[in-house]
Formats: sequence, C-alpha cells, structure tokens
Amino acid sequence: RLAGRYAPRGIGNGGGKRALARCFAALKHCRRETLSPTTRPLVWDDVCQMETGMGTRVVVVEDEPGVRDLLGDILEMEGCDPLCFEHPSLVRNIPQDPPPDLFLIDLMLPEMSGIELAAELRKRGYGRTPMVAMSASSRLLDAARAADLFQDTLAKPFDVREMVGTIHRYLR
Repeated sequence: RLAGRYAPRGIGNGGGKRALARCFAALKHCRRETLSPTTRPLVWDDVCQMETGMGTRVVVVEDEPGVRDLLGDILEMEGCDPLCFEHPSLVRNIPQDPPPDLFLIDLMLPEMSGIELAAELRKRGYGRTPMVAMSASSRLLDAARAADLFQDTLAKPFDVREMVGTIHRYLR
C-alpha cells in the first residue's frame, strides 16, 4: 500500500513536485491501463462495462493533472475504481445508477467552484453519497464546511496517509 511505504508530504497546490516525482517513480511498476479524461471523454457506462472486481467507485474532480493522476493511482492501490475528471461539466454526465461510493472534489475548478458542483450533485440525487472537499485555501475549506454539503475536508498540501484515512472512513 502506498500510504505505508511512500507517504510524501506536500502533495497538491503545486508544492510537492519532488514528492510527486518520487511517488510516480514508485508507481511505475504497478500502474495499470485505465480510462482517463486525457485519452477521451470518460463516461460512467465505460466503467460499468469494465471489470469492476475492485468494487468501490470514487469520483475525483481535480483540475491539476499531477494531483489528479496521483489520486487515481493511490485510489487504485487502495482497492478502489477511481473516475478522474478535470472539468465539472464531465461529472454532470454520470448516471445515478449505480451511484459512486465517494466524491473527492477540488474547490477551485475552472468552470465552477467545487461548492457549486457539490450543490448540483446533491440536487441531482447524490444526497447519500459522501463528498470530501479539497483545497489549499483555508477560507474555501471554511466555506465548504459552512455550506454543509461535504462530510469532510482535506487541506492541500495533504499527507497521503491522512488522505487515505479520510477515504477509508467514508467507504466503510
């Protein structure tokens, strides 16, 4: 497990480039082929048709490619099926059946804020799906807590162990 062996500090907010490089080097030997929004638009049906032996589906909405890829890799190593999106508009297209098990949402996204996206997802029927907000801004994290849309928040740069612990807390 990545959290036990390769727990770089400073991931997120562009500040952990060396930590990201070390982590990517460690992951090279165990990376699997997965769908990603960089190769073609990702649709939920694609994932439902894939072999889903890993089970839990986690939707990651993060506009920074390095952080998004790293989160996807960590989630795979933790036994999840990650769906990573760069733009909130792509997340709007996922059907509700089967619903994802968890959302990890960056609060500073290109088209809309993560808080706006979470509110939209809640209105679309994801009221029971846990959502975790991620941001480097303590002001935005406070706003996310006040909006009462998220079950938890992660401050960037975050420790991988803390992030993995937060994810497992909501996937049980």
